[in-house]
Amino acid sequence: MNRIIILGILTINIILQTTILNITTINGTTLNTSLMLIIAISVYMKPRESLLYALYTGLLLDTVTGVFIGLNTFIFLLIAYGISIIQEEMVKESYLTPILLGIASILIYNFFSLFFVYLLGYTVRLAHYFSLNTFIEIGYNSVFMLLIYTLFGKFYNRRIKEVKY
Repeated sequence: MNRIIILGILTINIILQTTILNITTINGTTLNTSLMLIIAISVYMKPRESLLYALYTGLLLDTVTGVFIGLNTFIFLLIAYGISIIQEEMVKESYLTPILLGIASILIYNFFSLFFVYLLGYTVRLAHYFSLNTFIEIGYNSVFMLLIYTLFGKFYNRRIKEVKY
């Protein structure tokens, strides 16, 4: 895919995630479409590119949300790097791949979010990490992760075929 198209998709995604998708919650849980896109990009693209897109997405999301600058950036970079390490070994066409990567990424995202909030001096309950909301978030995001992963894979593979022939 063209870099400008991907940057445009990531930018529009952040605008939608911070406005419209915040309205559509289930038990206070929202979709983390930025995380889903970072997972799909990390699976299909080269490690260097996926890290650059993770950096861009994290910085933009941190800036727009006004939370702790660098928190989303660090977590997105960590997840993109982890997926890039195992990228060559995974079966990209399997429907289980995005679900498992989504579950692991959500758990990592929530863990590091709580960890850094704790380091900043806020009271954090570990029970919140293992609460019903985490399981709802995993289910809610897994359904959409499958959709985003499949769409990104089709567009990316089509683009690769166009370039080769």
